[in-house]
Amino acid sequence: MRYLFMVIAVCLPNLSWAKVFDPYVTLKDIGPLKVGILDNASGGCWTNMKEAKNYAEGKLEIAGADLSYVGDEPSYAGKHSHFWITVYAVRLSNGLCVGHAEIFISGYFFSDVKHKQGPAIGILRFSEQKYWMRNGKNMNTQVLDAIKTAVGEWEDRE
Repeated sequence: MRYLFMVIAVCLPNLSWAKVFDPYVTLKDIGPLKVGILDNASGGCWTNMKEAKNYAEGKLEIAGADLSYVGDEPSYAGKHSHFWITVYAVRLSNGLCVGHAEIFISGYFFSDVKHKQGPAIGILRFSEQKYWMRNGKNMNTQVLDAIKTAVGEWEDRE
């Protein structure tokens, strides 16, 4: 099944799509952000994680995001969110890297529903973009372009 996915990915050009869950939510509404990296790439298909994280932080700061959330683990005591950069990729036997990047902003929310353990807590996604990619060397530049596009979705909101 994994190889079927890779064959389909090789046959298709680079594709992307985005979901905007609420076009009126701004980066300031979301609260403090922390950029997180989930590296599920192998074979040297993604090698610039630190550069990607720094690039995302810079783009988010320019777009008006509050990057003051510095905790390692989510604390449910305050309003905060994560800007996640996730890359899934493998290198095929012919040397081609194929996979996709998923970039999304998620945060925690509290409901008024009460149960024995306290208030109900959930995770809310504010945006989500997926980018199918392939490249003979690695996907570093394509991931940076995906970050630029994902942050650009937030730049025109007030």
